[in-house]
Amino acid sequence: MDWTRRVGFERTDDREEAVLKVLSGKATVEQEAARLCVHRETLQAWVDEGLAALDAAFHTTAGPSEEELELKKKNQMLERLVTKYVMQKELLENALEAERAEKKRGPTVPGKSSR
Repeated sequence: MDWTRRVGFERTDDREEAVLKVLSGKATVEQEAARLCVHRETLQAWVDEGLAALDAAFHTTAGPSEEELELKKKNQMLERLVTKYVMQKELLENALEAERAEKKRGPTVPGKSSR
């Protein structure tokens, strides 16, 4: 047995494999603890952590996270700003076009009165 198999030097892969074997029923806590040279209580703690992680994975909230809600709010604000500035641009372009058309016609001569 190499030095990585001594107590306290277990690898993450070994821990994961042991927990999966115990959870799947392919091995007992005692068997895997002996294989890894760790205390039964240590391996049981790993199994409990694995079960807690599984429980958390299946009980996640279905709704959007706080970060997603904040991003949605910012996105809506940006969309309103873009709409506002597009409208302003259109109004300014229309006003400029009307002013250019007015200049092309030249000054208007006052018409004769119908009196």
